[in-house]
Amino acid sequence: MTKIISEPKENEKEKGYRVVPCVHAIIQEYPSLKTALAKAKPEYQDMLKEANSKEWKDLISMGVIEEVMETDIPSGARKFPSQMILVLKGDKNHKVERAKGRLVINGSTMRKGEHYYNTSAYCPTQATVRAFLAVTASKGRKAFQADISNAYCRAPGDAINFMRAPHDQRKFVNSTEVLYKVSGNLYGSKSGAANWNKHLNNWLKLIGFKRSRPDPALYVYQGGTENEILLCTWVDDLGWSCASTEAHQWFEGELTKEWGDCKVQLMSYYLGMNVIQTEEGIHISHKTLIERAAKQFGIEGGTSPKIPMKPRTEINAIDCPNPEDRVELPYREITGVLQYLAITTKPGVAYAASQCARVQSNPAVKHYAIALDALKWCNGTKDEGVFYRKGAPIKLEAYCDSSFADTPVHAMPGLSGTLEGRKSTEGYTLMLGDSPIHWWSRRQTKRAYSSTEAEAMAAASATRDIIHKRRLMVDLCGEQVKPTKLHIDNQPCLDMLEGAQVTQRNKHCELDNYVTHEAWKVDGIIQCQKIATENNTSDLFTKPLDNVSFTRHHTKMVEPEPNVLGQYRIGLGKE
Repeated sequence: MTKIISEPKENEKEKGYRVVPCVHAIIQEYPSLKTALAKAKPEYQDMLKEANSKEWKDLISMGVIEEVMETDIPSGARKFPSQMILVLKGDKNHKVERAKGRLVINGSTMRKGEHYYNTSAYCPTQATVRAFLAVTASKGRKAFQADISNAYCRAPGDAINFMRAPHDQRKFVNSTEVLYKVSGNLYGSKSGAANWNKHLNNWLKLIGFKRSRPDPALYVYQGGTENEILLCTWVDDLGWSCASTEAHQWFEGELTKEWGDCKVQLMSYYLGMNVIQTEEGIHISHKTLIERAAKQFGIEGGTSPKIPMKPRTEINAIDCPNPEDRVELPYREITGVLQYLAITTKPGVAYAASQCARVQSNPAVKHYAIALDALKWCNGTKDEGVFYRKGAPIKLEAYCDSSFADTPVHAMPGLSGTLEGRKSTEGYTLMLGDSPIHWWSRRQTKRAYSSTEAEAMAAASATRDIIHKRRLMVDLCGEQVKPTKLHIDNQPCLDMLEGAQVTQRNKHCELDNYVTHEAWKVDGIIQCQKIATENNTSDLFTKPLDNVSFTRHHTKMVEPEPNVLGQYRIGLGKE
């Protein structure tokens, strides 16, 4: 489950627990049973005790751990410490529903080849999750979700280890400590994620699913047109859609038979996203997370700006203070929230988040004000998100743009951005039908010597992503027969990419040129087209725009929640 956790304040450190208002579903977290019973409210203490006992009983009954006396373990065997993490979990309205315990082994000192063997595991990219939802909505299907409890512990371990109980729960028999033999898979072990991922993959293959090569966290069940199932796996959180009721009932039955009660339900709050499914399509947003962030940073009742970043705003490391003048501000926490929103459901804040992240190691007060304004804008538009429409054409269409040499020259030596001056910023949008499934705003890694070259570099980045997404779409909905249109607003760039001629002025960037030229003229994967700047959606990701320009591009990518959709459309003159 994706988390955004702020650093604890000083008074919270003294209390011995963390208040985590920005973590999905987690309200309070305690590092031990002793701390939980000392600090939790009386009405939650029995709940926490039961959660602690249940975790121990479940692990022993599943054969993950078993008690052994310290005198019975092999000589020289390492005894790893452990910790019982107890959390109070709530609903999306932040009300406590239940307590959960998690026994975690401290695997930080485990050695490869002795205590573990593999660490690789897969999670889908945000673009894959959005593409999955877009295809689901386009085909008029419903998305479902399930959560496999104690997922890691269900997978077999790859080595035998020994563990001490948490310091406040240790037991002794005749002065000899009771230890635990760990033969299964525990949270905290270095190979835990890999073992679970392998176990889940083997089970899905066994019942007929095929793993996607472009994104190994995506699975497809091809049992004919009426039995197709698309499955997106994020550790122990599963999201899927089926072509028929029979296919859904079959898969739900297989889940229950293998993993027990997985809390199967219509997708409504998945990976921290608010998901609203209607007859018209699927709407995703991060309204709940934004409300929690607004409460954390004290902006829930204030006014919000019309745009996330004012025009001509410049984030420059030259404004960063000297270490002795630094003011402690929750800047990293805010930029963390902005970056997460930017890559999930708030494309409008992507440029501001990218800029703010460049000085997060040493921000100035003015940088904090800029980041806070961007978060205020998110709070004011928390109802807005990406809407995937039923019946929308499953056709990819891309836009790319760049802002030439817009990164300031940093005159002060020793600053992190000194070597980054005069690099260009590129933006990219990939639409599936009339809604975006991928976008980015980022500084180019190489320095361009003209606006044409910067545009060509942006086009090369876009081309590489289009190639990948076309491969992904083969698994999701079939091959894209026609070339994907790539809209570029720079005519000299188009001319250079079309001819791919090496000249004195462009010989140093021929590799970028050939990536796009070959995909366009040789493979026929893309089709580059000229577009007016005012119609290029990716202009949103390359510079801070004025209110009119920002609104024009932003409304093409997002819509409010369905309950206010009619009023929104009438206000924009869409009806």
